[in-house]
Amino acid sequence: MISRLLINTMAVGKRVRSETGISKGAVSISSAAAEFTALKLEEDCKLTDMKDAHIAIIGAGKMARLLLIHLETQGVTKVTIINRSFDRIIELQKEFPNIEIEMKLMDDMWEVLSSADVCYPSTAATSTIIDPEPLRVALTRHHNSSALQFMDVSAPRMFMQTVLS
Repeated sequence: MISRLLINTMAVGKRVRSETGISKGAVSISSAAAEFTALKLEEDCKLTDMKDAHIAIIGAGKMARLLLIHLETQGVTKVTIINRSFDRIIELQKEFPNIEIEMKLMDDMWEVLSSADVCYPSTAATSTIIDPEPLRVALTRHHNSSALQFMDVSAPRMFMQTVLS
C-alpha cells in the first residue's frame, strides 16, 4: 500500500509540474534577483539592457558565484566585486571568463556605490556592512538621477534591517 501511495504521489507531482506554471520562473534567490533586476532596470535606472548597467556585488562567496551564473544568462558582461581581499575574486574571474570582473576592496565600497546602477549585497556578515549615513552621502554623489537599485542576496539579510530602520 505504501509503495502504491509513493508511485501515485510521484505521478501527481510530475503532472502538477507539467500542467501548471509551478516550475516556471526563479528557483533561487540569486536567479530571482537577476530576473527582477532585468524587469525593473528600465523603470529604476533608465537602462534597457542589463549589459549596460554598472553592477556591483559586495562579497565574493557562494551567493556571489550563484548570482554571476544568473547575471551571465541575462547578458551581463562586466561587474565590480567588492570584497575584503582579492583571493576569492580572482577565483571568480577564472570561473567566469566571459564576465569582466573588476576587483575592489571594502575601502572602495562607497566610491563604487556612487557610480553603480545595481548593487547586490551578498555577504555572510553577521552585522551590517552598509550604514544609512554613508549610504546617503554616496547617493548624493550618485552619477545617475535615478535611484540605485539594491537586491540583497546576503545570508543572513542584514543590509535592509539597518538601512530601513
